[in-house]
Amino acid sequence: EIRVATADHADGWTAEIAIPLSAFDNMPRPSATWGINFTRYDAQADEYSTWSGAEGTAYDPRALGNITFP
Repeated sequence: EIRVATADHADGWTAEIAIPLSAFDNMPRPSATWGINFTRYDAQADEYSTWSGAEGTAYDPRALGNITFP
């Protein structure tokens, strides 16, 4: 069960996402590093925000942030 919490702030936004390891088809090995990105589109402002701070397109794998599994 994936859990999500979000909040808007005057100077940005936050998101907390909990994904159980059992949600992955292949269990990540300990200390594995994966590339990941989260993108938010604000339609009213026509603005994208990315977690990784991707320059250009947020869909470019070279622009992903990293997560390391326990």
